[in-house]
Amino acid sequence: MGRLPMPKSEELYEFYVTQGKAISALSLHYGVSKTTISHWLERAGVRPRKRGKRPLRPEHSILFDLYITQSLSTYEIATKLGVTASTIGKWLAAAGIKARAAGWPRPGPGWHGRPGWAKKKKGRTDRSTTPP
Repeated sequence: MGRLPMPKSEELYEFYVTQGKAISALSLHYGVSKTTISHWLERAGVRPRKRGKRPLRPEHSILFDLYITQSLSTYEIATKLGVTASTIGKWLAAAGIKARAAGWPRPGPGWHGRPGWAKKKKGRTDRSTTPP
């Protein structure tokens, strides 16, 4: 059958830049792979759009304060900084901050920052014991 001819550069520019269509949408439109669309855009001289900006890793002192001094979990830090907990784990490792053991006791209300974890609820007096 052969290759599908590359569309005119103006057409690619119109769809990708002016209309803001995604490479995946162009791929479906032309019936070719996303890689082919990327090659066509490159040959047409159309620069690819930048993906969303990656968040900058905070300084060591900030990570140290949040994780060690304040004893926040990676999830809590992630929520504060708008990233995932795994990203926080990677940032801590890159900063040379060792991960705490699972279940590490923390100061503050309840276990792992969950208020009321040890309070009486529905007939149970202490959740650290095995349920009846």
